Amino acid sequence: EAQAAGLPIVFSDVITHEVSVSPYIEYVSLNKPVALWADKVLSFKGTRRKDYCDELRAGGFDQTVMVKHFQKYYLNIYSNL
Repeated sequence: EAQAAGLPIVFSDVITHEVSVSPYIEYVSLNKPVALWADKVLSFKGTRRKDYCDELRAGGFDQTVMVKHFQKYYLNIYSNL
């Protein structure tokens, strides 16, 4: 949701890079000092926001697609019982 709204994000480095759609993403190790995290967050100050909804949809992150995926998954489980 934050990416769709064009907000910058600082992720932990254990988060998969597959979720990164916008260019306003930074990854930081949880082992790094809090000051480094703060610097990364502050580095986005003044960044202009852009809507990334189309990029998210193109990457398969769309609620309609996800709902169909889960329906198929659960229908398959229950049809095998």
